[in-house]
Amino acid sequence: MYKEGFKDYCYIYGYSSNISEWIKKSIKLFSEIGFTLKSVSYDINYEGLERKSLSKFLSEFDLDKDGSVENLYSFTIFYGKNLKHPDSWSYGVRFDKPSSSLQFFFDKSVENSAEIILKILQSYLEDKIINFGYFSLESLAGREISLNLYNEDNHSWWLALNPRNREILYNSSPKLRHIYPCNIINREFYNYKDKDFSFNEWIKDSENGTLKKIGRENWLWIVPYSRLHEIGKMFYEKHLLIGVKDTTFNLI
Repeated sequence: MYKEGFKDYCYIYGYSSNISEWIKKSIKLFSEIGFTLKSVSYDINYEGLERKSLSKFLSEFDLDKDGSVENLYSFTIFYGKNLKHPDSWSYGVRFDKPSSSLQFFFDKSVENSAEIILKILQSYLEDKIINFGYFSLESLAGREISLNLYNEDNHSWWLALNPRNREILYNSSPKLRHIYPCNIINREFYNYKDKDFSFNEWIKDSENGTLKKIGRENWLWIVPYSRLHEIGKMFYEKHLLIGVKDTTFNLI
């Protein structure tokens, strides 16, 4: 049984695209799997939020010619009962170009919501190599339960997302926010090694999780719940986690 108000989310960092092409791709991908997108929400230069039907938006902007669409930030395309209440949005996708972040969400009332997100994600990443990502079950108030993530510290994470630090964030790979039950890693993380450790050798032990390739040299890494804390501690000690205490990475 799902819990009302909870959604499956997938967060991707280091995703690049122009907004017009991303909008067209999103409409096409969701339509092909039977989940029509109806509405949009976006900021104009981070100065004013607008929400309207997707059809009205497309009548106002020519995605092939109107360059002003590239100034629309935190762009969300979704299906929901009420434009003004995000908690009523059943599913959708959000892209913020300046922060290179991509987010998918599906209400838990949608059967196999996490599997649907993974299918969509594979299409988005078929020609992309991203920095990292993860899946999370959340309500508007936050995650369903504590995952006991090792040295979790949201302040360090939001500091890393600060515009002054994004270059450090995206050029210091391999890095992850934390070790989650479902992580998305890139080829740099997959090939990470130090003097006594090689990730692609270590992961061959099924106790350390399983890998599934996604698109162009990205992998979904599933970690057993019982080992989240232990594996998180190990990668913390290797300085590969960003959203943890006592880790600054020379952030401003």
